[in-house]
Amino acid sequence: MHQECDINWEKREIKNKFFKISNIQTKEGRTINLPYRLDEQQEKRRDTEPSPLHSNNTNYKLVKDLFGLSSDESWRSYGSKISKAQALKKENGWEEINTKKATFTRFKSPLLIKPIINPGENSISIYFVLDQKSIDLALKTNRSFIIKSDKLNKSFFIEYPSSFNLTDFFNFITNKNKINLTNLVERKYQSSTEFKNLEYIYNQLQAE
Repeated sequence: MHQECDINWEKREIKNKFFKISNIQTKEGRTINLPYRLDEQQEKRRDTEPSPLHSNNTNYKLVKDLFGLSSDESWRSYGSKISKAQALKKENGWEEINTKKATFTRFKSPLLIKPIINPGENSISIYFVLDQKSIDLALKTNRSFIIKSDKLNKSFFIEYPSSFNLTDFFNFITNKNKINLTNLVERKYQSSTEFKNLEYIYNQLQAE
């Protein structure tokens, strides 16, 4: 979304609104000292490119939840939780829709990962089954949301992107000219087992 669609996904905006500075005042008046604030993360990730953390793009959209809507999230590094509710855009702003009147529904991930054992071989083939219809339905019924942090007594409104094509997405991530993991992951993590496994998977996806 950042590279091809001129869109920033919601994680950066959540940090902008809720976790931008280290000293946060709760609605009860208590002060919380947060680690991993946004400016610290930006400084640590100067060597990753392109990095949405350093983007000046303010066109934020709700992207992650296109792979399955999560109404509640735990941000453990910050000792905080956020929630999402349906909202309605009006001429003079936004209005949160009462749960009883909400029309959006939770939906399963449009990406099915299917491992198949290869008979007579010591291997497994993994297939990705894409369900574009569930994405299209989500975009039609779940247009706008309010994201809230009750602990901090803050909130903001955000919308889904106008469209999202799963085939285009996979064409992007399997393109060697588009994705280079060594440029996207901090150097200190590149010797880890997790990175090596991720690199091994990507090498296979990008083999064609």
